[in-house]
Amino acid sequence: MGLVLGRTLAYFTDSTKSR
Repeated sequence: MGLVLGRTLAYFTDSTKSR
């Protein structure tokens, strides 16, 4: 579960940083 949450958070952060 923790892994999924971490991956989702990383994806969101990457999307925001890319913008």
